[in-house]
Amino acid sequence: MYLIDYIVVVEVKIYYDEKGKAPFEKWIDKQNKNVAGRIDTRINMIMETSNLGDYKNLKNDLYELRFFFESGIRVYFSKIDDNTVILLLGGGNKKTQKKDIKKAREIIEKLKEKDDGGILYKRY
Repeated sequence: MYLIDYIVVVEVKIYYDEKGKAPFEKWIDKQNKNVAGRIDTRINMIMETSNLGDYKNLKNDLYELRFFFESGIRVYFSKIDDNTVILLLGGGNKKTQKKDIKKAREIIEKLKEKDDGGILYKRY
């Protein structure tokens, strides 16, 4: 018996609304360099190894990457294209978690309502 190693390529994309604004980029730009750097490292790890690290399924196509530093940083995302593409929706922390989850769910519902199935995004 042979063990075959393979890596599933994961593409990470950033969601943009109809006005060309990205909630994730708006949020990450407000973070200090240490926080932004750690998040960037994690996202790069996901793209290179397909390992999400610590995350939680929040149901209905919404997930959160969990970070255990600062005040419990969270990055909200959805999976598309047979789970090989991750769409970054936004971020926050434990203090703003309920509001952030509500906003991410609204984005997902808006995407589901689009007739053409089009998603506005750019690669991470």
